[in-house]
Amino acid sequence: SPHEKLMDAPKSKDDVKCWDFADVVDDIKDSLESSKDQSLKELARNGFPKISSRVKERLKNIFQELQQGSGAVLLRFPPGWLENVGEDVCERAFLGLCAQLGRPVIQSTDLQEISARVE
Repeated sequence: SPHEKLMDAPKSKDDVKCWDFADVVDDIKDSLESSKDQSLKELARNGFPKISSRVKERLKNIFQELQQGSGAVLLRFPPGWLENVGEDVCERAFLGLCAQLGRPVIQSTDLQEISARVE
């Protein structure tokens, strides 16, 4: 039943499976380079035009966890990665990776944002 599924859902960040992307940062940089001419909307719709087999395999496992596991995952990047690449690059990386898992939807009906910063 739907209520059983809710009881199995992660109750804290400690219950969420974490996927480390530190070893594939260079692969993601290549994917970002291949998508530099795409708008955020295009990237969200199409995903990365070029993506390594290592990243594809990781995303396949993440997809399985989302669909058949807890329903939530944490993507972990190396410390300082966000500060080094900047928020715009991080947003593109997030959208490009998530588009491989499914279609992102607008987060704000008022602003038509495909992604939004949460503080």
